[in-house]
Amino acid sequence: MTQRWKAAGWLGMLLAVAFATVSLVLALHDATVLPPEVGIRIDLAPNPIVPQATGLLRSVVFGVLAGVAFFTGLACFFWSAVVQARQQRAELITLLERWAEQGRFGTAGA
Repeated sequence: MTQRWKAAGWLGMLLAVAFATVSLVLALHDATVLPPEVGIRIDLAPNPIVPQATGLLRSVVFGVLAGVAFFTGLACFFWSAVVQARQQRAELITLLERWAEQGRFGTAGA
Protein backbone atom coordinates (compact mmCIF):
# COMPACT_ATOMS: atom_id res chain seq x y z
CA MET A 1 0.00 0.00 0.00
CA THR A 2 2.74 2.44 0.89
CA GLN A 3 4.64 1.63 -2.29
CA ARG A 4 1.80 3.03 -4.37
CA TRP A 5 1.83 6.28 -2.38
CA LYS A 6 5.60 6.53 -2.73
CA ALA A 7 5.30 5.97 -6.49
CA ALA A 8 2.61 8.65 -6.67
CA GLY A 9 4.93 10.97 -4.74
CA TRP A 10 7.76 10.40 -7.19
CA LEU A 11 5.37 10.96 -10.07
CA GLY A 12 4.31 14.25 -8.50
CA MET A 13 7.94 15.30 -8.16
CA LEU A 14 8.69 14.40 -11.77
CA LEU A 15 5.66 16.35 -12.94
CA ALA A 16 6.79 19.31 -10.85
CA VAL A 17 10.20 19.26 -12.53
CA ALA A 18 8.61 19.00 -15.98
CA PHE A 19 6.15 21.84 -15.33
CA ALA A 20 8.89 24.04 -13.84
CA THR A 21 11.09 23.40 -16.88
CA VAL A 22 8.28 24.28 -19.28
CA SER A 23 7.53 27.40 -17.26
CA LEU A 24 11.16 28.49 -17.39
CA VAL A 25 11.42 27.84 -21.14
CA LEU A 26 8.24 29.80 -21.81
CA ALA A 27 9.41 32.71 -19.67
CA LEU A 28 12.80 32.81 -21.36
CA HIS A 29 11.26 32.44 -24.80
CA ASP A 30 9.43 35.74 -24.36
CA ALA A 31 12.59 37.59 -23.31
CA THR A 32 15.20 38.63 -25.82
CA VAL A 33 18.65 40.08 -25.29
CA LEU A 34 19.32 43.24 -27.27
CA PRO A 35 22.49 43.55 -29.37
CA PRO A 36 25.65 44.63 -27.49
CA GLU A 37 25.80 48.01 -29.21
CA VAL A 38 22.56 49.00 -27.50
CA GLY A 39 23.85 47.91 -24.12
CA ILE A 40 23.45 44.80 -22.07
CA ARG A 41 19.90 44.62 -20.91
CA ILE A 42 17.05 42.20 -21.12
CA ASP A 43 13.88 43.40 -22.76
CA LEU A 44 10.61 41.75 -23.59
CA ALA A 45 10.19 40.44 -27.11
CA PRO A 46 9.14 43.10 -29.63
CA ASN A 47 5.67 41.59 -29.96
CA PRO A 48 2.48 43.48 -29.27
CA ILE A 49 1.48 43.54 -25.62
CA VAL A 50 -1.18 40.82 -25.96
CA PRO A 51 1.15 38.01 -27.16
CA GLN A 52 3.65 38.99 -24.46
CA ALA A 53 0.95 38.79 -21.83
CA THR A 54 -0.28 35.42 -23.05
CA GLY A 55 3.26 34.00 -23.07
CA LEU A 56 3.83 35.29 -19.56
CA LEU A 57 0.44 33.98 -18.48
CA ARG A 58 1.28 30.52 -19.83
CA SER A 59 4.55 30.62 -17.93
CA VAL A 60 2.75 31.56 -14.71
CA VAL A 61 0.14 28.82 -15.22
CA PHE A 62 2.85 26.19 -15.68
CA GLY A 63 4.66 27.55 -12.61
CA VAL A 64 1.48 27.17 -10.57
CA LEU A 65 1.03 23.63 -11.91
CA ALA A 66 4.61 22.88 -10.89
CA GLY A 67 3.84 24.05 -7.36
CA VAL A 68 0.66 22.00 -7.19
CA ALA A 69 2.46 18.89 -8.44
CA PHE A 70 5.31 19.44 -5.96
CA PHE A 71 3.04 19.76 -2.93
CA THR A 72 0.90 16.85 -4.13
CA GLY A 73 4.05 14.74 -4.26
CA LEU A 74 4.96 15.85 -0.75
CA ALA A 75 1.46 14.97 0.46
CA CYS A 76 1.78 11.50 -1.08
CA PHE A 77 5.13 10.95 0.67
CA PHE A 78 3.62 12.13 3.95
CA TRP A 79 0.61 9.84 3.61
CA SER A 80 2.90 6.93 2.80
CA ALA A 81 4.78 7.58 6.04
CA VAL A 82 1.51 7.78 8.00
CA VAL A 83 0.26 4.48 6.57
CA GLN A 84 3.61 2.80 7.23
CA ALA A 85 3.67 4.04 10.83
CA ARG A 86 0.14 2.72 11.38
CA GLN A 87 1.12 -0.69 10.00
CA GLN A 88 4.21 -0.84 12.22
CA ARG A 89 2.19 0.12 15.29
CA ALA A 90 -0.39 -2.57 14.53
CA GLU A 91 2.37 -5.18 14.12
CA LEU A 92 4.00 -4.08 17.36
CA ILE A 93 0.73 -4.25 19.30
CA THR A 94 0.04 -7.73 17.90
CA LEU A 95 3.55 -8.87 18.88
CA LEU A 96 3.22 -7.45 22.40
CA GLU A 97 -0.19 -9.12 22.87
CA ARG A 98 1.31 -12.46 21.81
CA TRP A 99 4.21 -12.03 24.22
CA ALA A 100 1.78 -11.16 27.02
CA GLU A 101 -0.21 -14.32 26.32
CA GLN A 102 2.98 -16.39 26.41
CA GLY A 103 3.96 -14.89 29.74
CA ARG A 104 7.17 -13.27 28.55
CA PHE A 105 6.53 -10.20 30.69
CA GLY A 106 7.54 -11.21 34.18
CA THR A 107 9.06 -9.39 37.06
CA ALA A 108 12.82 -9.13 36.77
CA GLY A 109 13.67 -9.42 40.47
CA ALA A 110 11.12 -11.99 41.60
